[in-house]
Amino acid sequence: MRKILGKNPFSVLLLALLAAGCCSTKKCITLVEPAEQSVIVQHPKEMREFLLLPDLKRKEYFNDKDKRAVLYGQHRSEANEFRWNSDVELADCTVEFAMDRDFTIPAQELILGMDKAGQTAQACNFMSGKTVYWRVKGKTANGKKAVSPVGSFFTEDLLPRQITLPGVDNVRDVGGWETADGRRMRQGLIFRSAGLNLDSPDWQWDEKKRIDPKKSRIGETVIKQEG
Repeated sequence: MRKILGKNPFSVLLLALLAAGCCSTKKCITLVEPAEQSVIVQHPKEMREFLLLPDLKRKEYFNDKDKRAVLYGQHRSEANEFRWNSDVELADCTVEFAMDRDFTIPAQELILGMDKAGQTAQACNFMSGKTVYWRVKGKTANGKKAVSPVGSFFTEDLLPRQITLPGVDNVRDVGGWETADGRRMRQGLIFRSAGLNLDSPDWQWDEKKRIDPKKSRIGETVIKQEG
């Protein structure tokens, strides 16, 4: 390499241009929001206020039928917006989330949408009390791959972990709770929800629904395709 560079000074310029081209492709995407290592909130406003109350205050709150009715409509994970900028126009833009910086452990998120310009996305369902890593990928006009630097954020450590599952209400992760010996149940393994089928009796079901085989048989799923 030294002999080549010594005999042909133009090769130095060529290598510099190539290096600059590679770097510009990688750095043309800048992550904007959420800010690096910031904490994102995933519970709707009233539900979060309720969960942060001391036990006694929480019971008083829940005994108020009007307040309780509001809570029944807030059983989903709040979507957070992710924004980025690009120095060049990108195609096939995607946003990726993971539980490790090498992106080998999925984050179990649900991406609800991305704008046509490819600079914002809405996502939810992240595990509670965790560090999540994210990056954006795309292609430049000449077909080169563009990858943003890896960003990270924290999720608020507030349980239960609520899940947005299109078509199904009141989905929650059973994990995350602290055990008697100070450890925690693993998240992302066991979930509970309202009925998953059109004829599943809901939480207000009665005995007739429960024992009548014609009304309690498994029917068509209510889970939407994106869920």
